[in-house]
Amino acid sequence: MQQLWLALVFSSLWAVGSISPDFDSGMAAYERGDYTLAANHWQNLAEDGDPRAQYYLATLYVHGQGVPRDDALAAHWFRAAAEQGHTIAQYDTGKTVAAVHETSTDHPVQTDWHRRAAERGDPVAQYSLGFMYEEGRGVPQDYVMAHMWFSLSAKRGYEPARAGRDYCASHLSERQLAKSRRLASRWTPRADSLESQITSGTASPAASARSLP
Repeated sequence: MQQLWLALVFSSLWAVGSISPDFDSGMAAYERGDYTLAANHWQNLAEDGDPRAQYYLATLYVHGQGVPRDDALAAHWFRAAAEQGHTIAQYDTGKTVAAVHETSTDHPVQTDWHRRAAERGDPVAQYSLGFMYEEGRGVPQDYVMAHMWFSLSAKRGYEPARAGRDYCASHLSERQLAKSRRLASRWTPRADSLESQITSGTASPAASARSLP
């Protein structure tokens, strides 16, 4: 699952084109397994505020590739990228917050970052938020909202969400199920999400490239 997710991230990067030679050099080093060199390239860019470099540097700290494993530094760089609107980083910020604080999925900061990513259209974050509503972790238990988020995630192709959606449906009345489906049908990505900007035609190529992983 991790390899598939990284592959999707990498493919979206190449699809929008390159911005920084240093970032590309870091990516080339990463792909040939030279994680130390990749970290060196991305460290400077991350410190200069490049959200893509911040995101990938964080992943190196998560896995201890080319740098000592450090959940606190991973959380720092994930959050730096997340605060610039990097959707996948917003989801991963939530996960690393839980790791740093040794909490489960009821940590309020984790819930907040997962919600941000879900509202921007990330299917894994939508699934995670659905699970939180299903279990009442970090939010009040609400099968209607859980079903909505699971449905949105499943619609975007995240297969595990289908089971969650069907489970929640079995706990809803016809009226509640209709409400959840209505909420899902009316849902749109947050106005500041890249998908929303591309749909409306307001995203410049440079902004699109900087916002994507």
